[in-house]
Amino acid sequence: MEILGWRLGPLPLPSQLAPRSLAKESADEAGRFHFDVPIALPIAGRITHYAGWLRVNADTG
Repeated sequence: MEILGWRLGPLPLPSQLAPRSLAKESADEAGRFHFDVPIALPIAGRITHYAGWLRVNADTG
């Protein structure tokens, strides 16, 4: 995902300081969707990170 711009309220912020993410997605042989999403700021470092997997619920189709 490309960040085109970001703001703090009405103030535009420099794109060089925008958050960065090297997200990874994959699927396994059981059909689960795996994701790993770290988000970092260039000066402050990592601000959040989430990972996990999703599967289709056969009861709901």
